[in-house]
Amino acid sequence: MRQRRPSAVGARTALAAGLAVLVLARLAHTPAGWAAPDGSDQQAPPSAADFKPATLPGGAFYGVDSFDLPPGAPLSKDNQQIIAVGGRLARADRGARWTTVDSPLLLRHMVATANGVLLVNDVNGKGYRSDSLGNGWTPVELEPGAKMRFLSVSENFARDGQALAITLPEWQLYRYDRSRSRWTQAVLRAGENHLVGAAGFSPNVVVDELVLAGADDGIYRSQDAGQTWQRVASTAAGAPAFGPAGGQPEEQGIVFPREFGDDRQQRYDADDPTVFAFNKEGIYRSDDKGVAWRRLPFSGGKVRDLAVSNAWPYDPVLLAAVDAPGRIGALSQDGGQTWSWVDGAPGVMGTGAALSRDFGVSGSETPYNWDPRKGPTALSLPTLYKAQTLGPIERFRGSRELFLATDGDGIWPGRLSLEPDGRERAVWDAAGHKTSDSSLGSGEPTAVLHLTDGSGAILAGSRASGLYRSQDNGSSWTAVTGEATLPRGSEQTIHRLAAVPGQGGTVFAATESGVWLSRDGGQSWRRTGGPVPARSLAVSPDFANDRTVVAARQISRDGGDSWSPVAGQSAEFDWSAVAFSADYARDRTLYAAYNLPADKRSLDDWPLKVSRDGGQSWEGIQASYLRQSGILDLATVLAGTDPLRVLVGTDRGLLLSSDAGKTWNKPGNMPSTAVRAVDARSLSQPFFTAVLVAAGDSGVYWSTNRGNSWTMGPNGLKDFRGAALAPDGQTYLLFRIVDLLNYAKVFTP
Repeated sequence: MRQRRPSAVGARTALAAGLAVLVLARLAHTPAGWAAPDGSDQQAPPSAADFKPATLPGGAFYGVDSFDLPPGAPLSKDNQQIIAVGGRLARADRGARWTTVDSPLLLRHMVATANGVLLVNDVNGKGYRSDSLGNGWTPVELEPGAKMRFLSVSENFARDGQALAITLPEWQLYRYDRSRSRWTQAVLRAGENHLVGAAGFSPNVVVDELVLAGADDGIYRSQDAGQTWQRVASTAAGAPAFGPAGGQPEEQGIVFPREFGDDRQQRYDADDPTVFAFNKEGIYRSDDKGVAWRRLPFSGGKVRDLAVSNAWPYDPVLLAAVDAPGRIGALSQDGGQTWSWVDGAPGVMGTGAALSRDFGVSGSETPYNWDPRKGPTALSLPTLYKAQTLGPIERFRGSRELFLATDGDGIWPGRLSLEPDGRERAVWDAAGHKTSDSSLGSGEPTAVLHLTDGSGAILAGSRASGLYRSQDNGSSWTAVTGEATLPRGSEQTIHRLAAVPGQGGTVFAATESGVWLSRDGGQSWRRTGGPVPARSLAVSPDFANDRTVVAARQISRDGGDSWSPVAGQSAEFDWSAVAFSADYARDRTLYAAYNLPADKRSLDDWPLKVSRDGGQSWEGIQASYLRQSGILDLATVLAGTDPLRVLVGTDRGLLLSSDAGKTWNKPGNMPSTAVRAVDARSLSQPFFTAVLVAAGDSGVYWSTNRGNSWTMGPNGLKDFRGAALAPDGQTYLLFRIVDLLNYAKVFTP
């Protein structure tokens, strides 16, 4: 039987089908939505294994501490451990090669014992305790629903179960009573209410039962492990003030040296009476167990943490984390009389300080006298021990390892290095900053952008730790650093990134410090004269002709050189999102959404606005579903000759318009949970279509047929905060911050 030759139409159809199969092979996520124009599904959904995770190195950290693991512990080869608290906990052998510790998320504070008992607070003021270095957590509540902050935990918590915390903003002191397995409020003075901001247990509390608390009127001391209290120093007599008078909770503390008191288990242990304290005014020292205080000559900014050498007083080294312009820390090698500064990146501050537990070698191994005025001196042993005079005190012993936590530049490791002149100098390992060490990723992504300059690079903006760049489709990231980069620090967030169409190396960024412009693919930046802060941003698709940029209710028509308020916009509420029509060159249409609090949404007629004359006038889009919704993101796309499609991500799900905003529908298979990011790309090969992606609390959804049908990503992958399609529409990049915390993972299909 003779076969029929295919017609030209049939050949073209076969070719188109072959191209479609080729494109499908290139789609790493192989979604069910990629289809011919009729909308038929062709592929199965991906598995979670198809999404390759990566982290942004560095990031914001809020504390660092050191502790000892028992010899032979299975957790590590080295018993000297460093633990850091960022969005999550991370642990490392001596600060090298970090591993994640299972923990609650979005952490902001930590206290730890020498043997790994951890107490942490999250961003919402909730508390958690682990007695086994993260192998299980117990929620902690001082009072029902009250926010709280841990102050101190006994080094012998495993035996005595003693810990102190305060409620916020009440500043009331609570003590953990293990005998009753609950927290009880501490009464400093009967009939009086005192506000407490700091407290500390003696390292020898199992013997001396001594505890100090810093209150609004001075220092209180307990000699029965916190059951009863007596004021021993008043602010009128020079003692530091705590509570609201001492500054923010993170700006105050009481620190005991490890050699404090007389440890009867050590043969020649000196009865060291030194205690340190800090508040917003500076650093204080007491040489009589907290009775009399003097302020140290420190003027290096606000102190955020203070660490003391484990060999104090024989090794009088102090390390402070500081909040000061251009500085992250301060180091003293003479007990706080003089200081040298640790310089950091602009806008970044120190948030935590730690010395390794074997930083120095304790003088208790050999007998010394301790004089608060003279320091340690050699002691002549009695005849019983064959009287002899000891030689000079050996200062340069131990690991000499230093660590500083920062709010935007990761963890800084350092070391005191012995110089030829016999002095020690702090050397900070620039290569060890976690902005360049991928073993510790605490960067919190807030925006992603595929560049179209041919470099194949992807940019990621973050909260606090600046800008990152990837050259391998998001598998690994490096921080973009230098004097001309975007600012870092806890007050800084990169909210949006947008590339100029046809000029892939020209990028705008909307940040807390305003609108910034780069002309070299994000390597260097300059701030424009735009709004401050800027949390919304869009660039005209016809930028080459109209040079229009909009951000935070302002518009520039000269490429960002000058800005003016957008006409007819409310000055009370900022925009949460703004988008140009994909056909802006023809229709001059913009969409803008107000960031309305839930209790204000009924006051505005319609929170989503549209302008059809390039921003000269605006009207509300009358979609009833939007009226009570919080609008989180906007995107538009044009596919072939179809009408403009508009995507709106809201806190109640996704809304889609297929006719430029005239009518709206909610995709039927998508839940009514927050969609925090939307993106869209039009394709002309192998046929005209639009690829759409929506990411949010319940996971990621995508459509490859203009939104006619949607496919959900793998079960278990959820809590996404952003999404960006590659320019070819064939891959996409997702990021998430689980439970709104500093735990950040960037996913690539």
